[in-house]
Amino acid sequence: MKKVLSFLLPVVLGIAITAKTTEVKADTVINNIGVQYQTHVQSTGWQKLVSDGQAAGTVGRSLRVEASKIKLVNAPAGASIKYQAHVQNVGWQNWVSDGSVAGTVGKSLRVEAIKIILENMPGYSVQYQAHVQGIGWQNWVSDGSEAGTHGKSLRVEGIRIRIVKISDNTKVNVQYQGHVQNIGWQSLAFNGQISGTEGLSLREEAYKIKLVNAPAGASIKYQTHVQSIGWQKWVSNGIEAGTNGKSLRVEAIKITLENMPGYSVQYQAHVQNIGWMNWVSNGQEAGTHGKSLRVEALRVRIVHNAVHPESVKLNKTTDTLAIGDTDTLSAIVAPSNADNKNVTWISSDNAVAAVDNTGKVTAVGSGTAAITAATADGGKTASCTVTCNTVSVSSVNITVAADTLRVGNSHTLTAAISPSNATNKKVNWTSSDKAVAAVDSSGRVTGVSEGTATITATTADGGKIASCIVTVSLNCSNFRALIMSDIHYDSTNYFNMTKEDRANYIINCINSENAERPLDMVIIDGDCSSTNTTNLSSSLTWYTDFVKNYLSRLKVPYYVLHGNHDEVTDKQWPTFFKTQKNFTIVDGQYAFICVDNFNGGFSANRGSGYAQSPVDMTWFNQQAENLKDKKVIVVGHYMANSFDTKLIDAINNTSNIICAFDAHEHNLTETVLDSGKKIYMDGVLSYGLPDSSSGFTGYWCYKNLEVREGNLIEETVYPKHNYPACTNVDYTFNANNQAYTVVNKEVITPVHLN
Repeated sequence: MKKVLSFLLPVVLGIAITAKTTEVKADTVINNIGVQYQTHVQSTGWQKLVSDGQAAGTVGRSLRVEASKIKLVNAPAGASIKYQAHVQNVGWQNWVSDGSVAGTVGKSLRVEAIKIILENMPGYSVQYQAHVQGIGWQNWVSDGSEAGTHGKSLRVEGIRIRIVKISDNTKVNVQYQGHVQNIGWQSLAFNGQISGTEGLSLREEAYKIKLVNAPAGASIKYQTHVQSIGWQKWVSNGIEAGTNGKSLRVEAIKITLENMPGYSVQYQAHVQNIGWMNWVSNGQEAGTHGKSLRVEALRVRIVHNAVHPESVKLNKTTDTLAIGDTDTLSAIVAPSNADNKNVTWISSDNAVAAVDNTGKVTAVGSGTAAITAATADGGKTASCTVTCNTVSVSSVNITVAADTLRVGNSHTLTAAISPSNATNKKVNWTSSDKAVAAVDSSGRVTGVSEGTATITATTADGGKIASCIVTVSLNCSNFRALIMSDIHYDSTNYFNMTKEDRANYIINCINSENAERPLDMVIIDGDCSSTNTTNLSSSLTWYTDFVKNYLSRLKVPYYVLHGNHDEVTDKQWPTFFKTQKNFTIVDGQYAFICVDNFNGGFSANRGSGYAQSPVDMTWFNQQAENLKDKKVIVVGHYMANSFDTKLIDAINNTSNIICAFDAHEHNLTETVLDSGKKIYMDGVLSYGLPDSSSGFTGYWCYKNLEVREGNLIEETVYPKHNYPACTNVDYTFNANNQAYTVVNKEVITPVHLN
């Protein structure tokens, strides 16, 4: 029994069609992407729109189709459908597209045939069939083939059109069609589908083959062995191979790919008296020659060949790291189109250099190790020699500059090593007087008896040292500190006071306060200077003078923060004030975290162009964690503003922080945070900041922070020690900073902070 391959057609209007030729079974009509069309019919006019395989026109009424309109639905951007009609007495008209009229209206001329194509729609095909006078529904054709007849004066009476997905529009594919004896050109076949016939003894006479979604520059070439002719010349990319209209059989075919590395073309022929022969590939002969046997059908497919790695190399062959540092190596597998580019990473000595599965190398110890990448496919290898070196310590800093303990209490000091990736971060802790304060190997200090001792951290690498003064007392309840700011030592004369007069007055005030009631410390919250100079050496001279001739006379420990007018670099700062720009002070149950938010804005000429930079929050959060058993006060020159929101959030949300002190604004305005905590403005011992437009008031005062009857209180204190015209007053300045008005001192009620 002869085998007949039928194209499965949709049942439309109850009609099923079966043909004796091998047809390609179309994929299901694509969801979303579709086609709409309508026909102009004799005696009827334009019919309503139909879509996706439905019949347009008439069947069984002998009415001609005179014109049609076709358009895509939900098509990709740039896609188009084009079509042309063969019209009675006119012939083939020009191509039109996307809803334009093909055919004629009002001329009573029949459409005899139609061709339809898609543009810019890779992976899709347009398929269509015509219902023809005296024939009925013809076979489906596609992509520019003729549906209907021409030269036979037969009218088209109906059409059906559909869009089908023929392939993944990202996958390389092949399409082909054969010209068959008594049938002509068949519909397109794709990637292994049958083109031709089986069991009908019909010869293939010609082929057209082309690639779909192929890389740029790729090509498919083919040649046919034809009856009475022999091997024809190679053709490519959809050009006809064989003959058309000469009744000559194709006896064999060869197909090959060009510029398609990693792919192979495979094909097989169905041959007279033999049937399907074995698959062959890449230029081999499918069929026979010299035996006068016809090819009756053909299958073609594109196959992706497995591409194995041939080599691997690394982006580096040598690398040098400091212990603790990392670097990520990358492996380049060749060829670039290898299917499996995975590599495994191995270190020859994990004690020197470790490597993870991404190629990230970490220097662990001193020495040399080979880091090797090996391909998962084939075991190709490449190596990089990694040398790991130690990093020397350059400095050490104890983050707490001073500590106060009760006898019997303990607190752990932390030594910060620079650079942070130093290889040996070990420090040795010693006490200048173990009878007063003892320290263990971890930096934990214990108060032994009343007195003062210096705790020193010495690095094992390089012998770098840092110290903290620890005061031990029987009772820390008498804690008292003064906080002030904006001394502006190097300013010119104000209120008939030279800078030397003002500096002497400030020092005398503090020492007098200490004589009346002892102070534990003084914190100067920035702006010892008011330098606006471009001469950095002059600025440093002023600091030297201020520290040597004034601050050195204080009879109480003092700590200085950095302000916007302090023109001193990070490196120079400790030479003047013995602390880093960020530091911590611990006194019994209380601690001060002192922050610098101008550390990134230093320049030789700050003036009005100084820059702020946010606090180092990594450092800040670590200090808050270290001091979680303390009641913490934060001090900074300029924090109560919107630019440093992370610092404000930390103050607001860290439970053991009870308040903060701010400077810079030269006033006494308080800022209340969401949590109810306050940021207090420091006292100002300077010329103020008069502003004629705002009537700004400058203050001569400072803040007293004191444990009184078990409570920590803060209060504003005005200097009460004799200086001409400077007793118990505030000052309001005019625009020229020359005159002042004495106003009554505001009475400040002490504020309990805990």
